[in-house]
Amino acid sequence: MAEYEGMLGAALGKEVGKTLTDLDGRFKTVRNAESNLGNLVCDLWQEATGADCVILNSGSLRSDVIHPAGVLTRRDMMNVLPMVDSTMVIEVNGKQIHDALENGVSMFPKLEGRFPQVSGITFKFDPSKPAGARIVPGSVTVKGAPLDNGKQYTLATKEYLAIGKDGFDCLLGAKVVVDAECGVVLPTVVANHFFKLEVLNKFGSKQSTVQAAKNKFMKKANKAQDHGAGLMARADDGKFAIAPKLEGRIVNIAEP
Repeated sequence: MAEYEGMLGAALGKEVGKTLTDLDGRFKTVRNAESNLGNLVCDLWQEATGADCVILNSGSLRSDVIHPAGVLTRRDMMNVLPMVDSTMVIEVNGKQIHDALENGVSMFPKLEGRFPQVSGITFKFDPSKPAGARIVPGSVTVKGAPLDNGKQYTLATKEYLAIGKDGFDCLLGAKVVVDAECGVVLPTVVANHFFKLEVLNKFGSKQSTVQAAKNKFMKKANKAQDHGAGLMARADDGKFAIAPKLEGRIVNIAEP
């Protein structure tokens, strides 16, 4: 056991990349408010699936710590996303998105795992209102446009939510675009992004090649909304890293 524990420890200690900002994975943050760690995971997921928007239950983010700016290891990433959850892309209407967000904030301020982390979506909620009526009317946007209850959107989410768990029964029966068997695996999405940055960093002095690759990637990252800078940023040494930030995606109007 000692032999294999040593091998595993060495593997988990391997550097995967760097972050230029602290990543807030504390339960009191991710289960109550927008988190830059949640933004990172959801943005990468949206970029990987091409969906209009993403809703992730914050109970998926398990590290419960602030990851300080600097080196990130495989152990850090495993602590953030320890479960190999099945994911899906489904087609839903605007009302279903609205109802999903209502469910997500229905238990606030309890540290419930159903609280949503999102990409491609912004919304405001009022915790003084009763559960089911907390989303501020007219505050929800998808891809920068006001939510249209009658419009169809593609939504990337976990199979767990798509089958109605955590109170997300509003998603039941939605048309399946990508099923759980073919859906991306979240830990792999994050790992692939850091591998992409590692490859770019290894180009070294070939700045023209790096810039071309960066421009192509940034164009895709910015397709839904302007979050590209958080997925790819320059460190002081010129290397590519991440720098996810808070963008006002989730606003609690009761807070100053």
